[in-house]
Amino acid sequence: MPGAINAGICGFKHLTCSQFVPCTSPNNVCYEPGYICVHHPLCHTHPICYPLSMAGEPFCPAITICGNHSKLLTFDDLTPKFAIQNGYNGINWDNSAVQLSNNARSGYTTATVSGNVTSHNVNGFPMTMRSANGALFTLNSAAVAAAWRDNLQLTVVGYRSNAVIASDTFIVQVFTVSYITFNGYSGLDTAIFSTLGGTVNPNTIGSNGGTHFAMDNLCLSFP
Repeated sequence: MPGAINAGICGFKHLTCSQFVPCTSPNNVCYEPGYICVHHPLCHTHPICYPLSMAGEPFCPAITICGNHSKLLTFDDLTPKFAIQNGYNGINWDNSAVQLSNNARSGYTTATVSGNVTSHNVNGFPMTMRSANGALFTLNSAAVAAAWRDNLQLTVVGYRSNAVIASDTFIVQVFTVSYITFNGYSGLDTAIFSTLGGTVNPNTIGSNGGTHFAMDNLCLSFP
């Protein structure tokens, strides 16, 4: 339904993914009356339109809509395996690149909730976002997963004029996507994403054991 924000849904009723209609991009809405956009766990967490008539107790993760005055960064317009260039969507990026989600045994695929590309922190080192033109920005939400290590600690710190505006640590997993809402991260000139800890998930393939995280559908606004 248009305008449904942070909506949850439940109940499968034995439907298959092929029977669902994908949500309308880029803001993930369903225009058919009686339907709502959710990340369906049986459909690899891709956003689909689900009938409210089949709802019961909530169990599907909420989906956050990126509003009309915000930018939804899906990274699908970038070339995989290359660094994100400075100026992309008004941000200068440091130690951030894009990855093709072609390894289903990693968190890169888990975090890719739209298209087939996700961003990540190169070599597991901190990733920094800075305003490219002096305009302050706000972090609203993102879809995140650890690439290789379960219980990975992702710390996000937002700054303005070198003062800390907001700081949180999120625990993220390899095969479960986390839909993070950033509370209080408004009016920033810099945001730093750093990772620590966790244990390598034995079901991953291609892992180097690094503290990489993957991030898709980053919602930004420029107040």
